[in-house]
Amino acid sequence: QAEASYNQQTEIQDSEQMAPEVEPTIATAEESASPAEQQLLVTTSSAPAKSAPASQDFIDRHNIPEPHSANTKKILAELQAVEEHQARLEKTLKQNGIAVSEDIPYEVAKDKIAELQEQMKALATSTEDQFVVQKKYYALEEEMSKYVTAMMLTDEFAEEQRLAEQKWEESIEVDNIAALRKLRSYMPVNIRNMTEEEL
Repeated sequence: QAEASYNQQTEIQDSEQMAPEVEPTIATAEESASPAEQQLLVTTSSAPAKSAPASQDFIDRHNIPEPHSANTKKILAELQAVEEHQARLEKTLKQNGIAVSEDIPYEVAKDKIAELQEQMKALATSTEDQFVVQKKYYALEEEMSKYVTAMMLTDEFAEEQRLAEQKWEESIEVDNIAALRKLRSYMPVNIRNMTEEEL
C-alpha cells in the first residue's frame, strides 16, 4: 500500500510538470476599448494628479479621433445638447439685462464688494468732470452687480442670512409673546359659541 501511494503521488507530480501553463486571456479595459476611448484612457491616466488643472485631464470632444463607438457618440450628442441649451439660457439672460454669475469664492466676493463701495464713495466727492464720474460709476456698478450676484449664490452667504434671521427673531421673541398675549386678551374665551349680536 505504501508503494502504491508513492507511485500515485509521483504520477500526479509528473502530470503537473507536463501540463502547459495557461496564461489568462482577460482583456484589459484599454485593449477592449475603441481607439477614441483608448485615447481618453491614456489622456486621463497620464495627466498629473495635482499639478495640472482639472480641465487638462480631459481632451476636447471635437478632437476625439474617429471611429467613435456607439457609447462615445451618445455621450458626445448629449454634451452638445447641453452646451447648446446653456448657450440659449445665457443669451436669454443677457437680453433681459441679467448678468451670468461667475463662480467666485464668498470671501473674495465680500472683500471685492467692500473695495468697490469705497471707490463709489470716493467718486461721490470727486471734483472730476461729471461725464467722467458717471462713466466710472457705471463701470463700478456693473462690477458690483457681478460680485453681489456671485456672493448671493454661495453656501456661506445663505448660512450667514439664516443666522442673521435667527438672531433677529430671538431678539424680538419676548416682545412678540407679550404682543400675542395682549391680542388674545381682547378676544372672548367662548367666541366660537357667540352669535353676531353677542359680539
